[in-house]
Amino acid sequence: MTIKTERARELITIIGNGKFITGKKQLSDQFDLNMSTIHRWQQPKESGGFDGIPSVWVESVLQLASEKADIDFLDDSELILELIRDSQSYELVK
Repeated sequence: MTIKTERARELITIIGNGKFITGKKQLSDQFDLNMSTIHRWQQPKESGGFDGIPSVWVESVLQLASEKADIDFLDDSELILELIRDSQSYELVK
């Protein structure tokens, strides 16, 4: 795992109130994405994943995680940089 995939898994788990699968379901419903697409956010490219949250979704994911954890992740500039550093555009699969 990379920093970006670890952070993706952590944020998805926070959104799911401590359960990764619940977080995937909530994000899937919220963004109208396939759950397998969200699962791939926490997988490295070498394993067929996205190697982190695609930059187009970072702000929305941080907002949802902030609401669940009562922490303002959007104020954490280091976290944001970790999430978007070296990010590329990916075609999202619905």
